[in-house]
Amino acid sequence: VQWGKYTQADVAYWTRYGITTKTLHAYWVGVVQYAWLNSSLVYSGLEETTCYAYYFSQGVYKLYIPERTVNRFLGNHTGLQGYAQLPKRGDLLVITKSLKDVMFLSQMGIASIAPPSESSILSKEQYEELSNRFTTLISLYDFDLTGVRSANKMRKLYKIAPFFLTNGKYGTEDYGGKDPTDIAFNKGRSHAEEVIKKLI
Repeated sequence: VQWGKYTQADVAYWTRYGITTKTLHAYWVGVVQYAWLNSSLVYSGLEETTCYAYYFSQGVYKLYIPERTVNRFLGNHTGLQGYAQLPKRGDLLVITKSLKDVMFLSQMGIASIAPPSESSILSKEQYEELSNRFTTLISLYDFDLTGVRSANKMRKLYKIAPFFLTNGKYGTEDYGGKDPTDIAFNKGRSHAEEVIKKLI
């Protein structure tokens, strides 16, 4: 990855999702000018689209290209997103589905991690290590087929209570967004924080 600099447009993009530049730096999220994967150029800053890189360790990244409809995420990271930023111990750990939501929750003082994708769940080893560090583990996945399936798998395997930001279907409450940053985008950061506080 060859890094670029944050512009006002980049700051505005993340602000719409309720995420500050301080948080982006804390989670090693940067702007990309060029990116290669297996020696092939997969992103060029000459494109009209913007690209951000989530940096995890030397040579390990996840690229996020928001404006793409195909291959929005590229990379070679297979671990838990947000793991490096976790406190050593705590009362509550939220397992969610994206680094974007991990960052949002961290600004509320809520420890959180995200597996590589929403179809992924914690391994037995990961669960045992994290459950020794945190008193309570809960999941906050999307209220869709993939999210509900993954949350239910963790409930059955590890007794991790699932929470969902429901959408009004099947008689549920409509929270106005599928995840914390979606609600922040639709209704503002403070409203999203209030929703999360009431939910979990």
